[in-house]
Order: sequence, then C-alpha cells, then structure tokens
Amino acid sequence: MPVQRDEPVQLIAQEQVRLFAELRKLPDAAWQRPSHYHGWSVARVVAHLARGGQFFHQSIGKAMRGDTLPPSLPGGQRMTAEGFRAQLEQQQEQLAAKPRGELLALFDKTGSDLVDLLRKVPAHHMVRPAWHPDGGWTVAMFVSMRVFDLAFHGWDIRVATSPAAVIRPQLQPLLVSLQLQVAKRRFRGGPELDAMYRFDLGSQAWTARVFAGKLEFGPPEPNPDATIKTDPNTFLLLSTARRPLAALEERGHLKLEGERDLALALLGVLFPTPER
Repeated sequence: MPVQRDEPVQLIAQEQVRLFAELRKLPDAAWQRPSHYHGWSVARVVAHLARGGQFFHQSIGKAMRGDTLPPSLPGGQRMTAEGFRAQLEQQQEQLAAKPRGELLALFDKTGSDLVDLLRKVPAHHMVRPAWHPDGGWTVAMFVSMRVFDLAFHGWDIRVATSPAAVIRPQLQPLLVSLQLQVAKRRFRGGPELDAMYRFDLGSQAWTARVFAGKLEFGPPEPNPDATIKTDPNTFLLLSTARRPLAALEERGHLKLEGERDLALALLGVLFPTPER
C-alpha cells in the first residue's frame, strides 16, 4: 500500500497526542506496573520515549546543518556508539524515577518539539544522513522509527492493563509497509525457501517470491505454494515477536494454508524470535 511522504509525520503528531492523553488517565498504581516490553515499568517505557524524542530531535537538527558526527564528550572527544548507548540507558533509568507529572511533561515536550522540527524538514532532506549509534541512518529512518516506537511501545503500555489491546488501526498500514522493508533488507534465505507465498491480511494482500536467495514483494498472484492468512494487527505483533505464532494459530488469529512447512520456514527467517 503506497504511503505519501508527509503521512508519517502527521501520524507521529496524532499518536503523540493520543498516547499522552492515555498516559494522563492512567491511575498512579499503573505507573510502576510491568509493561509488555522486557518487563520494563510503564514509567520506564515513557522515559524511553521521552529521551528517544530528545535524541531524535538532536540528531535530526544536526543533520539539517550537515553535522553527522556523534555527540561530544567533555574535552572535545567524540562519544563511541557503546558509550552513547550506556549513557542513554542510564539517563532513561533516571528519568523513570522522576515524579509522574514531571516525566509526563517531559514526554509531552520532547515529543511535541520533535514534531515541530519534522514539519520543517523539506522533502529532499529526508535522505540526509543523520548520526545514530547503529550507523547508516537517514532522517527518513528516524521518522519511521518514531512511528514504530510510539505505536508499539504504546501497545506495550496498554496491553498491561487491557489484554485485548491492539496496535492503533490508523498506524497499521504504514507499520506493515515498514516491517516488510526491514524484512526484505535483512532477508537471508537458502534455496529451500524458493517458492511463492501469499500474505492475506484482509485489507492488504501481497505475494512474497523467493528465488535464488532473494526476496521480492509484489501484487497478489494465484496459486501460491503457501498462504499466510491473518489481520494487520496480528501480523505486526508476530513480526515484532510480541505474540508467538503457536498461540496466534491456536486462537484462530492466523492460518497457514498450502505447504505449511514452507510457510513456517519463511516466517522464521522473516521474523526471527529475538533472544531475550
């Protein structure tokens, strides 16, 4: 499904407001309740989003000035990627310990400041390089990741109190597209996967063709070797290892048709379960 360039920024703006409103309504007891993400408390997840918004703003702002260097340390030395990650973790832990109102205000400010900056980024600057500890990032990648963070971490928070929570429907089409881009970029498959697979999400459908170790996505084609039937929300939870395939099948949220072993093998390569 094609997505216009300016849509992600608008989605970020809308989700920032929606999530902030939800967080304000949470009872005090829920603030320290474990979220779905690594068992982090809700406060820790909010701290992650707040500090992430701050970092994204800093890196994108520097990119607009042509600066792609890592942050500086006292004395003028440049921070290493490992050092930056360690500092980020420490800062997030400190933020999570702040009073609820203070942390909420920071989430609101850093998120709103980031949206204001993104709205000023010209379309042709979206391809500009911007510093990230993983390397090789562009401004557009930061935009995509902010949609991802708000959507999935919002779910991580909501599902802690509402087991039936879903990824915000307005965000699902773009997130499915992003997950497919990531899956294609990371794809490493052998000849045993050479086949044609159909993904049917109801509102979205496509063919995944694997040939000679390469993966290509295209419009739905008849007579695939295997078909994966589900819905966008389930696809997103599966693709981020937030819900295991076996449980989704058991509950009837996902069906594999045709050559089941092929479908399972492809899903295992596309969306491997991360080691925790």
